[in-house]
Amino acid sequence: MSDDLERLQGAELKLLSALQATHQVVELLSAGGPQQELNRLCSAFLSDVQDSQVTLLQLADKHQAPLPLQHSDYLQRLQLLAAQKEVEAVEAQLAASGGPGVAAEQQP
Repeated sequence: MSDDLERLQGAELKLLSALQATHQVVELLSAGGPQQELNRLCSAFLSDVQDSQVTLLQLADKHQAPLPLQHSDYLQRLQLLAAQKEVEAVEAQLAASGGPGVAAEQQP
C-alpha cells in the first residue's frame, strides 16, 4: 500500500511539474523567448502529464476503482498513452543499439 502511495505522490509531483512548465511557457511566449526553450518545456509538460496518466490508470486498475468519466473515451485514451510510452521505450532501446536499421536487418 505504501508503494501505491509513493506512486500516487510521484504522479502528483509530475502534474505539478507540468503545471510549472505551462507557466514558464506562458512567460516565454509573453517575452518572445527562444523556440528551443519553448520546445523543451512543452516536451517536458507532455512527458510529465503522460507519465502521470499512465500511473493513475495503473493504480485505478489495480484497485479496481472506476476512473473519472468512465463512460467516455478517457480509459481508451489512457490505455493508448500507456501503449505509446511502451513504443517510445522500445524505440529508445533500438536507437541505443544502433537504430531501426539494425533492428530491420535482424528480422527474417
